Amino acid sequence: MLSLADQRRALSLTLRRRVPQAVEQYETVKAREREQQEELDDARAAARAATLAFEELRQERTDLFMAAFQHVADTIDSVYTVRECIV
Repeated sequence: MLSLADQRRALSLTLRRRVPQAVEQYETVKAREREQQEELDDARAAARAATLAFEELRQERTDLFMAAFQHVADTIDSVYTVRECIV
């Protein structure tokens, strides 16, 4: 059976061997997290840009439709006004 001091030395030696690995693993994980955060930020910016472009296009299409609708409504109104005078 190992003495308490021997157990402590063995654990200390194991810990010294593992600490550099743990630090290296931590740095690797942090670097990967930074990369993923940058990718996420880029994706969010692209999504915002796509949403803005979509909203602008939708507004443009709505404006064009309303202009065409108003033209048709005015034309129909004048046709019915003339028709009512005739009838």
